[in-house]
Amino acid sequence: MQNRKYKLYLLVIKYYPTTLALIYLINTILLYFEIYISIISWFAYTSFLVLLVFYISSIIFQFCIWHRLPLYYILFCNIINLTTLSTYLSPSCILGLNIIIFGFLILLGAYLKNKYNEKVRSIKDNST
Repeated sequence: MQNRKYKLYLLVIKYYPTTLALIYLINTILLYFEIYISIISWFAYTSFLVLLVFYISSIIFQFCIWHRLPLYYILFCNIINLTTLSTYLSPSCILGLNIIIFGFLILLGAYLKNKYNEKVRSIKDNST
């Protein structure tokens, strides 16, 4: 029974940040078109403490950088939404800002993953 709970916890920890980041992006796109769906908005706004728990779990279970990037994206979106910046910007500016952050984090993740894999490859090549 405890093994099942552990596997379920790992499954939630692994896929929830990516799912939540996609919900954030979908919510921003829908708000740009002035479509408000309350259930998506309800899921899209989470607490900083929840993000902290997921980040600490990511470190404890030694997930890669691709797991932490959606958490960074959610953090940046929360900061944009909580500051007065979102009240002064148009919806198209907010959508553009979210897409720029999303794209930057994907490029950063690809760079860091490639850099990490190069180190692993060189260590394996030297040991053989």
